[in-house]
This record gives sequence, structure tokens and C-alpha cells, in this order.
Amino acid sequence: SLPFLDLVLGKPMGINLCKPSNHDTVNLRMLRLPCCNSGSVPNDFLREWVNLRSVDLAPLSGVTEIGNCFLLGCASLTAIDLAPLSTVSQVGGGFLSFCGRLSAVDLTPLSPVTTVSFNFLRGCGVHAIDLSPLSHVTTVESCFLEECGLLTVIDLTPLSNATYVGEWFLRRCRGLTKVELSPFAKTTQITRYFLEECTGLVTVDFSGLSNVRELGSFSLGG
Repeated sequence: SLPFLDLVLGKPMGINLCKPSNHDTVNLRMLRLPCCNSGSVPNDFLREWVNLRSVDLAPLSGVTEIGNCFLLGCASLTAIDLAPLSTVSQVGGGFLSFCGRLSAVDLTPLSPVTTVSFNFLRGCGVHAIDLSPLSHVTTVESCFLEECGLLTVIDLTPLSNATYVGEWFLRRCRGLTKVELSPFAKTTQITRYFLEECTGLVTVDFSGLSNVRELGSFSLGG
């Protein structure tokens, strides 16, 4: 019963997919994308389409790179199937950030990714998340899952190949009560604001950080 906009190839009804929703798209709830003939998805793709509840990514099958701010700020998005993105090896910053109603995300299609860019899933509504598809990641950039206030449990084991952890890692994830850091045995640098304002934390095991040469300021602050 929701209004459905079927975009066609070429000029999709005059709508720019890389600009925030405006009066022309305010009633948009569901979106079928045009086929993507490029190997990459541009920056700001569907950024701040605040009324968008679901989107079929099937037409993006075959892309290898996703630009910055992919679906950032889609505050009404409740579910998303990333399966069509299984060929993606590079994901830009702001991926699905500030999608506050997005309670679950299956990251399996992102298994080729080796770098988690800044603002990855920042401010999302996930309660738990399986990071096992990120087992090839060696670099975790800033604001990883920052401000995911509903997150109550996380297993960092899949990040065991990470040698660098950027600032604001899990910052303000106030629902977490325990974090096991032993997977970071290969990590040599953890920058500032690490686990800052995680006010629900009761237990943090630092035993796995023996190779860390630098722990940034304000870590575990608040």
C-alpha cells in the first residue's frame, strides 16, 4: 500500500539520487533503482533520503566500489539486503551511518573488504552485529560503530587482522557491558577516544593489547 516509485534508466524521472530528499521525494517510501552500468557507486548515494523505508539494491550487482556516505542519514530505513554488493572490495566512509531505525545488518557480502572506512554504521539502531565477514580487514578507520547506543553485545574476534584502530572506536555505545580486546593481538596503534563514554561497561579485558605501542588520549574516558 506504500507509494512506489519505479526509476527508469537514463534520467530517473528527473530525480538526483545523490542529493538529499526534497519536496519532490518527501512521500517516497520504497525505491527500485535503475541498473548501474558503472563499476562504482558515487558519493552521497541516496544520502539523507529521510523518508526512505526500503530499497532494492539488486541493480547495483557487480559494482566493486562504493563512494562516501552511501545511504547516510536514511532515518526511516528499517531493513536492507546487501547481497547484491558481494563484488564490492572498497567501501567509502559514512556507510549506512545515522540510519537510526536500522536494527540489523548482514555484512556477509562485504567479505572482500580490507579497510573499514570512517563512520562505518555510525549511529545505527543495531542491537547486535556479526562482524565475521570482516575477517580480512587490516585497518579500522575512525568512528567505527560510534554512537550505536542500542548495541548490547559485540564480538571483535573477526577483526583479529587489524593492525590499526582509528579514533572514536565504539564511542558512546552505552549499551555495551563487556568488551573482549584479545582479538587485537596484532594491533600496534589505537588512537584517541577509544571506547569513550561507554558508560555501561563493566568489564574490559586488555590482555590482548600487548603489541599496542600507542593508546590515544581520552580512551575509556567518561
